[in-house]
Amino acid sequence: MKVPKGTPISWSWEDLAAEIDAKIAAHNQDEYAHILGATLADFQANPATGDFSYPQYLNDGSLSTITDPTSVGQYCEVDFGKLVKISRFRHYGYFNSTTDGRFKLEYKDSLGVYHDWVTGIIPVLGKYWSGFDSSGGEVICQGVKLTCTTYNVNSKYFTEMEVIY
Repeated sequence: MKVPKGTPISWSWEDLAAEIDAKIAAHNQDEYAHILGATLADFQANPATGDFSYPQYLNDGSLSTITDPTSVGQYCEVDFGKLVKISRFRHYGYFNSTTDGRFKLEYKDSLGVYHDWVTGIIPVLGKYWSGFDSSGGEVICQGVKLTCTTYNVNSKYFTEMEVIY
């Protein structure tokens, strides 16, 4: 906007900073507005990799194959192959006989950096689906990683997982 010469102008650094912050926030929202929510097909498009035994079984769509770690720090990673929104997950158990094992899900942001999404995940006892867990909230990511944080030989099996929007 052009201001006529001689017109008094009133402003402050606080007002200018607030205007800049608002424009940056609006730009960031616009930048990700085109990103769609992840579907089950998106999650299963690329086989999981990692150092669990048979990591590809984590997202193969079968309830008769299992994957599991042999120590703390081992993981399965799923690459979506694009940026997607995720907001919930569930997993299918096997013959876990205790609830002593713990796992975490991390998401890989647009820069390739991992961040904790949901921690303290307990494998399901028996051959059942867990409920959908949305406690991590909605995030934009290019992949997810399931990592063993507390190893227990009787609480480590995953038959299948679904991470979707």
